[in-house]
Amino acid sequence: MMQMSTEQKNRRCAAVLCHGNHSLLHGWVDSLRDDRWDIVNVNTMDALTDVLDTHKIPIAIVCLDEPITNATCQSLLMLRQRFSNLGLIGIFYDKPARNLSFIHHCFWDYFHHPIDAKWLAKSLGHLLGMIDGEPVKHHLTDREKRCRLIGDSKIIQDIKTQIDKVAHSTYPVLIQGETGTGKSLCARMIHNQSPRKHQPFVALNCGAIPHSLIHSELFGYEKGAFTGAAKRYIGHVERAQNGTLFLDEIGDLELPLQTYLLHFLENSHIERLGSNRQIPINCRVLFATNINLEQAVAAGRFRKDLYHRINVLNLEIPLLSEHREDIEALVHFELQKNDASHFVISNKTLDVLKQYQWPGNIRELFNAVKRAVVYADHSCLETQHMQLAFKEPQNDNSIEDELSEKRIRQTIEQQHYNISATARALDVSRTTLYKLLKRHRISY
Repeated sequence: MMQMSTEQKNRRCAAVLCHGNHSLLHGWVDSLRDDRWDIVNVNTMDALTDVLDTHKIPIAIVCLDEPITNATCQSLLMLRQRFSNLGLIGIFYDKPARNLSFIHHCFWDYFHHPIDAKWLAKSLGHLLGMIDGEPVKHHLTDREKRCRLIGDSKIIQDIKTQIDKVAHSTYPVLIQGETGTGKSLCARMIHNQSPRKHQPFVALNCGAIPHSLIHSELFGYEKGAFTGAAKRYIGHVERAQNGTLFLDEIGDLELPLQTYLLHFLENSHIERLGSNRQIPINCRVLFATNINLEQAVAAGRFRKDLYHRINVLNLEIPLLSEHREDIEALVHFELQKNDASHFVISNKTLDVLKQYQWPGNIRELFNAVKRAVVYADHSCLETQHMQLAFKEPQNDNSIEDELSEKRIRQTIEQQHYNISATARALDVSRTTLYKLLKRHRISY
């Protein structure tokens, strides 16, 4: 049985799985050992599982010298399920060109040859800090530095201008828009252009966390605070110290948690669960939602005082159907991001894409491009490869003629004066709806 070294007892250790091309280990393994990392080499997934079962190793580095197969995906998913707190790093011989979504989901970070040992060591250090629940100083990756809104339309240029203005403020920002429009990207851009850009950017999707866990995720807890709290856990608010906290889907936060959040925003202090010590927090807070918070306030689902506290600076992110002229640039951006720039798309296909309503917005477009890359039989992408439910395009004038004032009034009342929801119910763009509201003198 393998003996635990002093370094392993201090958790500064990693298991390395390499069952194929051992040249993948060249250079960086010795460099990590010189940097006082304890490296445990294994040759099979079963051996890796045995090591993780019998030793407290927080990180596994998986070396892959071939494209990821379905069997490999299944093995990695089972590994993550069995060891939920395990941090995974991927090492590839070539830059991966397929299964990129799975790679991003499965691995905390990944590298391909030639390996930059110093950058790998930094990544391991950051990952270990997150696993241990300690605040980690965040360094922007090249990918994050390049994050930007794609498009030259006036509506996108206006958003870029607004982002540049609000980035240099310290006030809260409420980012509103439909699912898939790019709210998270805008939050990241605000941080990257702010004086806090070299400090942590910490994001939490309030709608993705079970209600029973959201308090702990926000504010953390002390060891012994409840059954199963085996060690201190640093919450997202505290991790954002001196940086930016981004709370996505803030409208999904339940009322009791809204009270705690309001207290933090008013006092800039938090208490970890199980402690009465006040911890001062200095961070910029950004919020995003895809629901109408004014209507949520009226319905009693969102605190009025919290709404006014977070709605200081406001960004309204447009639907993709409102800046269709950017679709071509977005398609080429997604192709380049997925190492698929060799694919071409005809003007005819682009024209069809510009007629589609895109209910899922930019995210739906990007997913359609990914599908087309996978299913295309040749280098030219066509609409049938994207598997979209295309409707026969209608002229805006014919749509306006078909919609009566009575129907518009009924629909907007049914949707509680939510413009986006009303537009969806009427199957028109928000631009067309605004024109109709103005024509019929309907207040909103």
